[in-house]
Amino acid sequence: MIAALIAFELRRRLKMLSTYVFALVLFASGLFLMAANSGLLKGMTAGAGSERVNANGPYSVFGHQNVMALLGLFTAAVQLASSFS
Repeated sequence: MIAALIAFELRRRLKMLSTYVFALVLFASGLFLMAANSGLLKGMTAGAGSERVNANGPYSVFGHQNVMALLGLFTAAVQLASSFS
């Protein structure tokens, strides 16, 4: 029963263009967030304060995880709203 439900949802979502657009947006935002945090982008920072904090430190990872979760929440809400129309 659950497998049939998951298969149905996957087939339906993979046909929608918005699925690929949101996947690209989430991937790109994560990529740019970590690039800014590591210092790859000189004009942009996503640091965790004035002290030296490693890019893979717990405080930094937790902050980035919150940002990505918020973006994921918005994309899930838009996907849900688009399925009703």
